[in-house]
Amino acid sequence: MRTNQLIKYTLFVSCYLFWVASGLMVAVGIYAKLSKEATDTDRSFSNIQQTAFHVDERGVTPFPRLLQSNLRTGLGLIIGKGTATRRLLLELVQFFHVSYIHHWSFVGEGRTRLASGFFSSLWFHFLPGAVDSLLADPSLILLTVGILMFAITFVGCTGALRDLPMLLKIFAWTLLIVLILQIVAAVLGFLFSGMVMEKAAFLMGKAISSYRDDLDLQNLIDYIQKKFECCGVHSYKDWSQNIYFECRDSNPSLERCAVPFSCCTQEDKGTVLTSVLNTMCGYGTQNLRPWKAESLIYTEGCLEKIVSWGQRNLLLVAGLAIGLFVLEVLVFSLAIMLIYQINFIIQKRQSMRRCPEK
Repeated sequence: MRTNQLIKYTLFVSCYLFWVASGLMVAVGIYAKLSKEATDTDRSFSNIQQTAFHVDERGVTPFPRLLQSNLRTGLGLIIGKGTATRRLLLELVQFFHVSYIHHWSFVGEGRTRLASGFFSSLWFHFLPGAVDSLLADPSLILLTVGILMFAITFVGCTGALRDLPMLLKIFAWTLLIVLILQIVAAVLGFLFSGMVMEKAAFLMGKAISSYRDDLDLQNLIDYIQKKFECCGVHSYKDWSQNIYFECRDSNPSLERCAVPFSCCTQEDKGTVLTSVLNTMCGYGTQNLRPWKAESLIYTEGCLEKIVSWGQRNLLLVAGLAIGLFVLEVLVFSLAIMLIYQINFIIQKRQSMRRCPEK
């Protein structure tokens, strides 16, 4: 007896296509991670010294100077010049420093206060920063999603091809959890749309602040601003959140009060192809009124533009989401059907061994 070959190979091909797609995501994520723009390492470690190793007002003693030097050297060897990884490790260093402060503050009050300070530091300081660093880095998002998809679909492919019920059960349960999380996320996003917009605005503002620190993030922001013909989160003046474009008299940057060239209004395509790209077209535009600046740059924010694009293409977005959801449900159903068929064959063979023909 054999399982239904149509169900078996349909499940295998579906998992295989997702497996190949996840492999491409991982490859793109690794390439993006390795091709980041080099940044000044000394500036980053000076930030560590100013934050993680700062003596507070209560006179809490920082780590010894020798440990500071060794830690900076070790981090330099580990993370090199990768900006996103550096941000995560900076959050980790700051988290342990806060825990260190809690230790010397509460050591005379018992271990209960020490544990409370440690876990409160973990929850309120390290985790939000780590999540925000992950969401603000496109390469990390690609790597995380790609690796998870790669592992799940590999289990599904192997289980379907080799008729292994244990792997198929792992694949089915994992896929069921993913489906439930998608439904919960959709419902929460609909019910708390205001909070979603606030979080999106916060992440976009953080991305603007890191515009010059991450080449992949810079290219992504430039693509969005060109594609949707927008500038900043809510307006072009949001670029003052970046230290290079901050519109203050004390800012020594040459890009003070400017915006990136991707905010500039696009000329005729034929003219652009035959002329030299003016990357300084946005200089000084933050000092202009919107009605003056709109002739040079896009003045509307990207968040509103993206939301309005989604509303105009609601059928397309909903169709893609529903199509992906239906495909996942179909794959889950095929896995369950194949599991039942394999179990039925196993039970049938066991019963035949117990009751041999006379």
